[in-house]
Amino acid sequence: MTMKNAVKNSMRKVCNLSVILLFLPIPIATSAAPADWYKWRSKIEATEVCSQTSPGEGWDKASGPYKDAQCIKLKLGQ
Repeated sequence: MTMKNAVKNSMRKVCNLSVILLFLPIPIATSAAPADWYKWRSKIEATEVCSQTSPGEGWDKASGPYKDAQCIKLKLGQ
């Protein structure tokens, strides 16, 4: 094998690896689901909010998970 052929083979392997690495994250991204929604109750006041994440230290998770941002439709199987 000549030096020129060895360089071509090396470049081909690098290109093939680059293409594989480029498309590798696609199946992971397409299987991602949106985060669940929860009702959060204030530790200080008698108020509740619907959020995907805790509003802060002064809040406890009251119920959930829910499918929607209004915390109306409970997510089944949870």
